[in-house]
Amino acid sequence: MLPMIALFLIAEIILHKTPNTFNQKAKYLNQNKNNIEVLFLGSSHTQNGINPAFMNLNSSNLGYGNQDYQIDLAILNSYIDQLPNLKYIIEEVDFIDLYKKRDSTYFRYPWYEKYYGFKLGSYPKYKKWSLYLSNPDFFNNYFKNYFFDENNINLYGYDDVEVQGEFYRQDYNKNKIEISTIGLPEFELLNDKNKKSLKTNLKRLKLIESLALKKNIKFIKVSYPMFITYYKNLESYKTYNIWKNYISNEQKNGKLFWNFERNGNFRVSDFANGSHLNNGGAKKLTQMINDSINKLESENN
Repeated sequence: MLPMIALFLIAEIILHKTPNTFNQKAKYLNQNKNNIEVLFLGSSHTQNGINPAFMNLNSSNLGYGNQDYQIDLAILNSYIDQLPNLKYIIEEVDFIDLYKKRDSTYFRYPWYEKYYGFKLGSYPKYKKWSLYLSNPDFFNNYFKNYFFDENNINLYGYDDVEVQGEFYRQDYNKNKIEISTIGLPEFELLNDKNKKSLKTNLKRLKLIESLALKKNIKFIKVSYPMFITYYKNLESYKTYNIWKNYISNEQKNGKLFWNFERNGNFRVSDFANGSHLNNGGAKKLTQMINDSINKLESENN
């Protein structure tokens, strides 16, 4: 029994004391509230695709895997009044993300309460203080790789070690990649049964935008690069017309919507998989967004 307790305590100490992408993002935000000028929100596309080290303005990237618009809204509600120099909020808008919605028992909710101070969903109190117990299976897998995988988390919470993703393992072979991007599990969300989630997420996006505009903060929506075979498969779904109409309406209404989905500057070697950039691709995209913000800055001066 004692060895098990000792292992549990060691695991907790490592999870609490060792920098990882989640806790380092929160740490940077909380230590730099007065300096942050650009805030990135979104899911894993933002997490993997934006490295604030390549931004001229002081930036915080709070994007994280499986983060939905409810969580983004909660972050903004909690912090917007604490960021006096915030000029830009850049929100990831992705067709599949519009259909995603975390349920009330999502295992990362306790992490958000611990590091950001807001509560969503329902969970036992012990999961707030014990990261390991929030999802033992997840952290067992985490520890399998902890002592063997190299990582280098920068001060913004971005892992500077190159992502060796699916495309890398396929030697960036386009024939193999084409096969691997057919019938992906996330595509199953794109059906009429999930219309309720779509409506909910669109409402939350409007609330996020309203919060920004009330504070005179520029609100920019960004869609991230996709590899050609990935978006070609997306186009085969009837619901894809909803996405095309959404983008068209945003642009007609003069909204700031930067659509990198099919940007020709990204090559196969810039992708970790069909919808996520690797570190090289992230550098390229961050520099492009940085240039666009610099242009806005010059127009405002």
